[in-house]
Amino acid sequence: MMKQEERYRQLFSLLNERGTLSLEECGRLLHVSPATLRRDFAVLDSRGSARRIRGGLLRIPERESVLPFELRNQYFSEEKRLLAQTAAALIQPGESLFIDGGTTTAHLGAFLDESCQIITNSMHLAGVLMRRFPGKGGSNIVLTGGRLHIMSGLLLGPEAEASVTRFHADTTILSVRGMDAGALYNNNEMISGIERAMIANSDRVIVVADHSKIGRTAMSKICLLRKIQILVTTETAENAALLASAEERGLRVIRVQN
Repeated sequence: MMKQEERYRQLFSLLNERGTLSLEECGRLLHVSPATLRRDFAVLDSRGSARRIRGGLLRIPERESVLPFELRNQYFSEEKRLLAQTAAALIQPGESLFIDGGTTTAHLGAFLDESCQIITNSMHLAGVLMRRFPGKGGSNIVLTGGRLHIMSGLLLGPEAEASVTRFHADTTILSVRGMDAGALYNNNEMISGIERAMIANSDRVIVVADHSKIGRTAMSKICLLRKIQILVTTETAENAALLASAEERGLRVIRVQN
């Protein structure tokens, strides 16, 4: 029998392709009973990752959604862990860091040197570091403040952006929803706002992005590609040309084998 979270992943993948799903077609495609699917639809609706409608499920437009952390974290999790480990190796002990609230950057908590000073809007990253260093020691962590988006674990809004401007960091490490030949993107203006503030108040920017983000755009432009110095990603046949083009324009691309 298909496990619950695996059903959620398949439902979300189908929803991204089709926009809407009916109870009948889901049952036919996934070989799952109507009663089970109704429960799954209710869960996805409660998580904010889809909208339940009469007889089916509706995709929430990206411009309206900040997807739950747990849902985003299910995709390419091993690849994200390897990308974070590679990015952490680029950081010197004692560096001050802005780190945004992505699922890939949350993995950094397992790899960064404990002497680093971290300023973040990610409750999940703070939680990873608290579990890693339950006693004395560990990184010095500053949370940005702002309004907590509970499902995503992000601190967002004008207060979060303003708090970033009170600091200066050696390096910003970002995860993004998309990157094309000219720019970086996210699907929410509040997230892009705090990312732009981090970029403006640091000396170096490292982007960690799994392969699915390369060649993709989203509603909110974060910055032009020339604002970042290093991209850590996984090369595929589909994104190889774009990565090569970015390198020709001066971006350092570090390719991780997944």
